[in-house]
Amino acid sequence: MRLLLAVAGLCMLAGGLFAWNLLRGYDDKAARAAVRLSVPAARVGELTPPDSSASSAEVAAGDLTWRAGAQVGNAEFEATEASSAATESTADSTVPAGEPGAQAESVLVRWAGEATKQAVLERLSAAREALKRDPEHPRALREELEALVELGRWSEAADTLAALATVEPENPRWLRERAGCLLRLAHFASALAPLREYLARAPQDAEAWSWLAAAQQSLGHLHDAEESWSRVLVLRPADAEALACRGELRLTLHDWSGAAADLQRACQLNPENTDAAIGLSAALAELGQHDAAFQRLSLVLERYPHHVRAINQLAELYWRSWMAGRAETHRSAAIDCWRRSLTLDPDQPQIRRLLEQALGVAP
Repeated sequence: MRLLLAVAGLCMLAGGLFAWNLLRGYDDKAARAAVRLSVPAARVGELTPPDSSASSAEVAAGDLTWRAGAQVGNAEFEATEASSAATESTADSTVPAGEPGAQAESVLVRWAGEATKQAVLERLSAAREALKRDPEHPRALREELEALVELGRWSEAADTLAALATVEPENPRWLRERAGCLLRLAHFASALAPLREYLARAPQDAEAWSWLAAAQQSLGHLHDAEESWSRVLVLRPADAEALACRGELRLTLHDWSGAAADLQRACQLNPENTDAAIGLSAALAELGQHDAAFQRLSLVLERYPHHVRAINQLAELYWRSWMAGRAETHRSAAIDCWRRSLTLDPDQPQIRRLLEQALGVAP
């Protein structure tokens, strides 16, 4: 009786781990998608947030230039700043003009980030003074928006974009860019309305559909998200990332055949996507294609032998195979995988519990 209870308990825990692994894969994918999609790639005609890893990049947006490369707080000394400071520093210097060394000591060292931030703040202040006189002045709103983007003040930028969308309703771009700001802030629920309104006017924008899908997925609106990913794939059938996202989502929805088809195609388009390969293994196992599931994981671990998630998935396949009576050796193989996983990452309490219970079950 004790053995039966132990086996039953371990089966329940293993089943729970399987569901948890699928959900974790979905959560990870949703988070990655949301982060990726909330920072639009730099291109003409779009608001592009600053990338901390990028050098100075200028992106044209309408009649403005979004200086996306302005790094607030950047401590990189610019010789041009020091040079200009030298010509302006006479009034600031305590060394009387004409004394030896006066020119050298009067040079004020200015850091690029500080100078840039001050200039941006001044532009922001000027724009807001103009908006006090006319809150709907389009150019002042654009100037305010430009400054807020350079400062990384996304919440305020989203408010300014809402004002621009009201002032210039004929320009749907403001809706799109407002949604981008809100996604960057992880305000997924708030991003839904501007995205839907924008897509009603620009239904061929595949990237905006992917933003909507990511927001819906992050909010748990899974069937809506699946439909949005499908809209992306109608427009871009060979989008490997969209296929992987929809495939992971279909795993969560227990659509094993749909998930396998999406993830198989994603792996063909991008063989480096290990998450898609692991998800495909899970879908194949659920479809009863155990050999194919093992083979898919083996390929991942040949290339990345320390991939913890793949090792955990392999342990799970081994354990379920042993429980189904397919191979007696798979019990010890599962235990070896769990031990290896915990060696690589000891901070896995659920895996540790699985291992302890597995060791308590007689072969």
